[in-house]
Amino acid sequence: MAFIDGVSSGRGAFSVASEYTLPLGSLEGFLDEREMPIRQWFTGVQQKGKVRYFAAPTSGAIPLELNVHNIAKPASIERPGYYTVTADGLRVATSEESARDFPPSADGDDAEPTPNNPGSTPDASSPSPPAPPADTDPSCGGDGQVQCNNTRCDDGTRWDTTTQKCVACGANGQTYCFDSPNNSSGNWKCDDGTRWDATTQKCVTCGASGQTYCVDSPNNISGNRICNPGLRYDSSTGSCIQ
Repeated sequence: MAFIDGVSSGRGAFSVASEYTLPLGSLEGFLDEREMPIRQWFTGVQQKGKVRYFAAPTSGAIPLELNVHNIAKPASIERPGYYTVTADGLRVATSEESARDFPPSADGDDAEPTPNNPGSTPDASSPSPPAPPADTDPSCGGDGQVQCNNTRCDDGTRWDTTTQKCVACGANGQTYCFDSPNNSSGNWKCDDGTRWDATTQKCVTCGASGQTYCVDSPNNISGNRICNPGLRYDSSTGSCIQ
């Protein structure tokens, strides 16, 4: 969760407290206890851009007590997300508030190690790829979640009418995506480097040596068969070869 200061100009004139217990389940005998106490307390100072982690109970909400300008404000959290603390209590943050406290990184300092060399540091002379924008509401729009505002799925997912959920799409082994901005309708598409395979009903990696062919349509759904430069499609092996 993230708590955005909506009551002051950077002074963080609020505090958040939480105290509850979680059952230990299979660890009861090992620890000789039945429950584990969970306690958190922090002030609004320096909360900007910071994520707070809570252990979720198996059911029900996480109890909170806000203190805003020395006035107690009982509250609770039922799902992950970005929340704004106001003089009236706690509410879901707007997209603008979330983007203000969680802007895309421009310096690349939070870039993960490269897959080919996990211990390497990216070449400082190479421009860092732009970071994706913050997910303004991680409680919706993702794989297996409902649509945000009943209209939109996150990028990398699409709306599935059968399950009534957003589902991961476009990558190898996944279903097709949509080309509409809200990812809820439109023409089918697969990610670059994959194509739609009618047999498996999935997007599949394509074009490289030993892989199946790609297609020359912008959405990678249908069209003429193509392989990466320097390769050709061999029908006897069903793959691209040199």
